[in-house]
Amino acid sequence: MSGQWFSLTMFSRVLLLISIVTSPLFSHPCEPDTDDDSFVHPEDQYAMLAPECCQYLSGLSETLSAFVACTVWNAKPFRVCQKCLNEYQNVTKASDALYDDTTNYNGSTCSDQLLSSDKEAVIYKVLTDSQKIWSISQCDKCYDTSTKGSTVMSNDTQHFFHLTKLVFNCFSLEEQEAGNVCKQCKQFYRNLNTFYASLGKTSSDICMDIVESMNNTRQAWSSTFNCLVQYEDTLAVAFTLACICLLPIFLYGGTAILETKYQNEVLKRKSNMYEEIGGHSHGSSDNQAYSPSYEYMDSAYSEENPHVLPVNTIPPLDRPGPSRGMLDDSSGNTRSLIDINEQSSLNQTT
Repeated sequence: MSGQWFSLTMFSRVLLLISIVTSPLFSHPCEPDTDDDSFVHPEDQYAMLAPECCQYLSGLSETLSAFVACTVWNAKPFRVCQKCLNEYQNVTKASDALYDDTTNYNGSTCSDQLLSSDKEAVIYKVLTDSQKIWSISQCDKCYDTSTKGSTVMSNDTQHFFHLTKLVFNCFSLEEQEAGNVCKQCKQFYRNLNTFYASLGKTSSDICMDIVESMNNTRQAWSSTFNCLVQYEDTLAVAFTLACICLLPIFLYGGTAILETKYQNEVLKRKSNMYEEIGGHSHGSSDNQAYSPSYEYMDSAYSEENPHVLPVNTIPPLDRPGPSRGMLDDSSGNTRSLIDINEQSSLNQTT
């Protein structure tokens, strides 16, 4: 008997577990029960979500889901800015409607209840990430937003993709006819590359759809068709290299010529100066060729103190006679200035 009771109990437990697993989950607070609209599940009674906020939650759920699906689908090749404009505008409208409603429901606004009431803030993160994808991609620069209330693709964007289409049409045509892609499509590629350079200084100034399209075109040009070497003309490259090689020759050659000319002028000036000095020397007599002037301090030299030496008594090096620093004393002997000064000091002491 006990064994049968145990088996029945185990069987009931299994049935209860199966019923729990297979039973549908409780519906969302914003979705009333299908059988009874007035029925509210017990845990939903304490949910921090006012029924008035359900419309905003539904709008964000639908628009964010559509935008995320669009961005993932158009990420490769990257055409998010062109293909997901409507989805992003719907997200913006739903978020603006949420922020514009400042009415308090159960003590707080719907934006507080949906975006900041829980720790993880899932809705807020998904919303900000979606806005960040659009802003980082510079998608607004693909469109002309000068007219309020309307968003149309700008003329630069349309012209760029027109040039891109011409390039790839040339690629396809030359491949089909087994032609020379690098030669026949070079002008189309140059036009596209030049126009792309005029759109902005860096890639951050250009819509990401255009940047990615240009990267793909360059990769096809250089990697697929190996046209990178033939992009520039050989004559222009050779002329540039020749100028670089000849520049040092002209630089050092010109410097040498100017230096020689300057040295010649300096030597000529020195030669003229020596000629003028020589002419003045020959114009005077031999006896007056060397006539140094001696300066004396006072008349006391010869009268009161005959031992005081004159100021300028040292003869120049080229004067014949005693060597530099030597003088003739009264007896005709050559003595140094030091000896004469010492003798004068002794005489004054005695």
